Amino acid sequence: MNFISFIAKRLSLSKENRHSISSSAVRPALGSVALGIAVMIITVAVVTGFNNEIHEKLTGFASHIVIKSRSLNVSDETPPTKRYMPFLPEIEKMKGVKHVQVYAEKPGIIKTKDEIQGILLKGVDTDFDSIFFKENLLKGRLPRINKNQTSGDILISQYISDLLKLKTGDKMTVYFIQIPPRIRVFKICGIYSTDLENFDKTFALCDIKHIQKLNGWGDSLVSGFEVTVDNFNEIDTITSCIRTITGGYFNADGSMPQVQNVKEEYSNIFDWLSLSDMNIKVIIILMLIVAIFNLISGLLIIILEKTKTIGILKSLGADNRAIKKIFLLNGSFLVIKGLIIGNIIAFSILALQQYFGFVKLNPETYYVNTVPILIKFSHIVLLNLGTFIISLIFMILPTIMISGISPVKAIQFD
Repeated sequence: MNFISFIAKRLSLSKENRHSISSSAVRPALGSVALGIAVMIITVAVVTGFNNEIHEKLTGFASHIVIKSRSLNVSDETPPTKRYMPFLPEIEKMKGVKHVQVYAEKPGIIKTKDEIQGILLKGVDTDFDSIFFKENLLKGRLPRINKNQTSGDILISQYISDLLKLKTGDKMTVYFIQIPPRIRVFKICGIYSTDLENFDKTFALCDIKHIQKLNGWGDSLVSGFEVTVDNFNEIDTITSCIRTITGGYFNADGSMPQVQNVKEEYSNIFDWLSLSDMNIKVIIILMLIVAIFNLISGLLIIILEKTKTIGILKSLGADNRAIKKIFLLNGSFLVIKGLIIGNIIAFSILALQQYFGFVKLNPETYYVNTVPILIKFSHIVLLNLGTFIISLIFMILPTIMISGISPVKAIQFD
């Protein structure tokens, strides 16, 4: 143990210092560091969890990127595109592309004895990635799709189930407004809920062959293609690459395929989410300012109280640089202790929310019913390391006054 660390530990751990004047300044500094890092960790975990939850729900319904025919039609009817477009193999082999699947959509009306409700049927095929709906399935099962025959299964939301008083196993009649009008009877195989009310109110999942038959398309036509990517942060780059690939192809009506990602389609929701990222930055800055101010004040009081000690150390041959290091090391002990306490507080609160969900939200406003939590190790390391380094840098300021302390006057200081 060298001289500097020995003196710093003595200043930090000495029983006499626990009852000194400086101890009353150290406690607020310690508390501000602990509270600051706890608030920062909780804020980042909540906002990250919230963004991740909304991203997963939106892409579960709308996928990351959609390729379809261009249409001036304001309804949900989409002009068909060929199922086997020449550009598909190239897109499937693209770096960052996880999965490509076909889909078909058609609006309809559900009518029971007492209620009537609009619905958007999404037809899927055997290549459908069903992980999202499996995770949000409340009752029953997903529709069973196979190549050989048309499945009569349909998956509806809890909202539609409650509104129309339908349950799994019930038959549901859907009317389609076209010439001539068409009717299809489905059997409810399962019920899901995502808390995305705009989708839950109308969205249902069925066999794509129903949509193809209703539109008279045959097996060779679909509404479009849904592309899932590995990394959501690369969605804009991949979208641009897909537009370049599809730019040289034309549909039967002479139109070029339209490529749109989920951020473009639901820009209002993603703009809203970006505001939460700004809130993180503001909260982190405010917490750092409070913690640094209290640390500087606490270290300044410690230096003033230990003026005689500084004078003695100088008289024994210690230079200003060594003494500054002693007090900086003393301050770093304080910051580390505060970080440990703050991390314990933050993880305790986050664990309680994760397992018990005691903080509830209105799903109509926030799209989730409890505050979601997502803890990333990289975020925790950066927050702790950043707080420690920034605090250490600013604690240099009060140590500057050590250079102006005279050994003779300091020893006589009372």
